[in-house]
Amino acid sequence: MAILLLHQLPQVRMLFPDNWFVRFLWYNLAVSKKNIFLLKTGFLEKGALAVSSILIIGIVIFETAAAALFISYLASQGGLGAKILGLVNFAALSGVDDAVRRIIHNDFSSSASYNLTVNNITTQVTVCKNLTYTGGTDCGSPALTDRYDVSSLATYLNKNKKYRSVVYVNPINSQVIIESIQEITTQ
Repeated sequence: MAILLLHQLPQVRMLFPDNWFVRFLWYNLAVSKKNIFLLKTGFLEKGALAVSSILIIGIVIFETAAAALFISYLASQGGLGAKILGLVNFAALSGVDDAVRRIIHNDFSSSASYNLTVNNITTQVTVCKNLTYTGGTDCGSPALTDRYDVSSLATYLNKNKKYRSVVYVNPINSQVIIESIQEITTQ
């Protein structure tokens, strides 16, 4: 508690007319017989109202910030999913392009299926010659000649893209023609 003599208070007030502490003492304190200033009960009630107002305003600001953070998180996740889907799509088409390059250069090992990694995304490429595609990794039964069936499946996280392409190689002049590329729905 502050102890001021009663006759000193006007001089202090005149020396510091804009001082908030002096105004606080002058208007909101009562003088007891021992010249000790005590708080009035009315001032305490106003203070309690200020505390509750500050708490309510703080809660509203906190809830607004939490909602903004949650909305920005959802927006960034939506953009991330689209980015991953674009990368998976690119990897699947790269698998088809790589298979066509291998067909042009006659670059196959004994296996008709191989894995290709593009941007840390694994792509399984299956190439079948002179066979009809029946789905999966099975190439099916013999059909049209001089045609390759290329299947490319790219998988990353929970995103899958699969493309199927039919490539014709002319036996006379060895010209390579991509007859079709189509997206196959995957589960």
